[in-house]
Amino acid sequence: MYKDYFGFVEKPFSIVPSARYLFLSARHREAMAHLQAGLGDGGGFAMLTGEVGTGKTTVSKAMLASLDGSVRAGLILNPTFSDTDLLEAICDEFAVDYPPQATLKQLTQAIHQYLLHNHSCGIQTLLLIDEAQHLSAQVLEQLRLLTNFETDTQKLLKVLLVGQPELQQKLQTVELRQLAQRITGRYHLLPLSPEEVTDYIGFRLRTSGCDKSLFTSRAIKIIARQSQGVPRLINLVCDKALQYACYASESRVSPALAEKACQDVLSFQAPAAGSRQPENNRSRWPVMSALTAAIILAGGGYYFTQQSYRTEPVQPPLMVQTEAESAVDPVSPPAEPDSVPEEEPDLVVDVQPVKSEPPAPVLPAEPEEHQEKMTDEPELAQFVRHSVSETDAMLALYQQWGVQASVLDAACSVAGSFPYICERRTGSLTEVKEANRPVILTVDYNGTTAYPVLYAVGREQAELINFSERISVPLSWLEKHWSGEFQLLWRSHIQPVLKSGSRGDVVQMLDDRLADALGSQPLQTRIFNSGLKLRVEAFQRWQRLSVDGIVGRETLRVLYRLTDTDAPQLQDVISEHSDPSGSMMMLTYPESGPLIALSALKVPDKQVIDVQPVQTTVSQLVSGKKPVPEWQLDELDLSELSPELAQRVENALQPESTGQREDEPVRPEQKIVKLEERQSDLTGRLPAMDLQTHMYSSSAEGRWVKINGQELHEGDWLDDQVQLLSISPRNIVVRFGGQQIEIPALYEWEG
Repeated sequence: MYKDYFGFVEKPFSIVPSARYLFLSARHREAMAHLQAGLGDGGGFAMLTGEVGTGKTTVSKAMLASLDGSVRAGLILNPTFSDTDLLEAICDEFAVDYPPQATLKQLTQAIHQYLLHNHSCGIQTLLLIDEAQHLSAQVLEQLRLLTNFETDTQKLLKVLLVGQPELQQKLQTVELRQLAQRITGRYHLLPLSPEEVTDYIGFRLRTSGCDKSLFTSRAIKIIARQSQGVPRLINLVCDKALQYACYASESRVSPALAEKACQDVLSFQAPAAGSRQPENNRSRWPVMSALTAAIILAGGGYYFTQQSYRTEPVQPPLMVQTEAESAVDPVSPPAEPDSVPEEEPDLVVDVQPVKSEPPAPVLPAEPEEHQEKMTDEPELAQFVRHSVSETDAMLALYQQWGVQASVLDAACSVAGSFPYICERRTGSLTEVKEANRPVILTVDYNGTTAYPVLYAVGREQAELINFSERISVPLSWLEKHWSGEFQLLWRSHIQPVLKSGSRGDVVQMLDDRLADALGSQPLQTRIFNSGLKLRVEAFQRWQRLSVDGIVGRETLRVLYRLTDTDAPQLQDVISEHSDPSGSMMMLTYPESGPLIALSALKVPDKQVIDVQPVQTTVSQLVSGKKPVPEWQLDELDLSELSPELAQRVENALQPESTGQREDEPVRPEQKIVKLEERQSDLTGRLPAMDLQTHMYSSSAEGRWVKINGQELHEGDWLDDQVQLLSISPRNIVVRFGGQQIEIPALYEWEG
């Protein structure tokens, strides 16, 4: 389309990984150096991680292309294997013969003989596994056992694991500690900086045969900011922007075109086949709804003829998809229903088109006998096929909260988009019921991994939904196919961590929430004082949490579970839908009211918390305005608490002294300042810091940095003066001397 208009040899912003378009930023070069060093000498394992779209696969393929003839490499993509499947895949990749129905022992011996043969010929064997976060602990352990094959000087098999940050978390478990210890080279790819985005766009334009500057500097800044430096998103936005420039007969992409491209790609993009468009793209609905109604009422023969063999309901086309949009996730033709083992229990499946806002045109109601028609397992296979996208699942889960999320928000992240937090957890159905929130389940059915949302649970049945369909299954089926992994979304307007000395409106919000949960009156304080700490400890004891008086993520999650009355709850399966045989009639897709754009929910400035010493000694600030001298246990009003809870509060009370000076002033909340702008003020005061490693993940548990040889997570103290507050893709924020200071990633501060 625009290729000839701009004179490109080929499209410059394809999302298909190509080593020719590998942009080697300083960090990409560092990644390759780390991995090559880790796989050199006697090392057996190396690991490359990074968020989706940061260029992991491209770096991996560039590494493979750079290997000489002394290395024989094999590549395994998207592994969802058992341990036997893995060994068979390795044999297939390296053309190693093995007998039919081979055992683990036979496969291992065949691989061992192959490795010995390569070693005798002076050939090093390298196995690269992409999307390694999908490997189970059992399969990863089998990989470790393969690397036990070694000589006196080196491993016979070297393995490069490439995956998303979840791989880091998986390797931190106790059962995989031996494997984690064997990783001799690891690197985490970060998004590009704004300067690197400029170089990246210019590099791809030159590689495709264009020496002109097709993007204005302001347009590039917009793209860098909106894409957050993720190469894949940059490609999609630039591709769309060039299309718009071509349509408008413009010679360059202006800021306005860049903004429009970002809006279309990042906010209103249909994430996958079978998904609906976001509701906030409302301007197209009247026209498209009328057009759809006209097609249906006119009896569009070709459309219905082509769709008649499908088992799912016919969905009207919502939008014409452009070439760049279809490249994100091509729509595959409908597959034939999967074969279902005879031993599978009988299921009742409900498949309904998604309800959209505004509503679709009203069609004549179907006869009652069709509405109650029983369905069978081929439709279950269809439901599973339509539930393989985690992005779709997260969008559907957000919808249950009344929120329209974008694709960028559709990642399970404790950092999340304020005020929503997502956690990946493992547990039982009982734990899911206790959480009392819709969750995303990880289900394995006939070799396909799917991510349905658990919407309702009854005594014998459960209801699952995806982005457009609803299904009822027996609990016995769920217990058989559910791995125990789930993604829990919850909401908190208070950001952890709060502890003694924290101050601000968030502390007052915490006070109100605790009072609501404990059934008492709030202390009316904006300072986390000893009185509030006692209440936190009492709440933690009551809920069987770790009692430390610190309001972390787990305490907040339980607190909001008890007090967030507007949150969606796990529904009960309505008994009237069932019949004695355990079958169910078809149900409509859950209705949702008007959705709020998640991007409109911003973190208020008052969420910035400055932890300062409390202006008190033995006296406590219970009102937040004036201290009460010599606060004693018998002055604490426990009359509004239950007898059991009051007794627990009394047992938890311990006299303590903060050691703070009464004349120490209360300092105002601080804004974040950049180190580069305050170098002269901080030189000689802020201790020297060598930021040696920067590991960012969408999950807070997976984020850490190494400073001066210490591995630190968010909230940890480097010394008695410097606390690490947060880790973002390209910088960290520390607290020092009452200031919050932003420091670039991998920066060396000499003090």
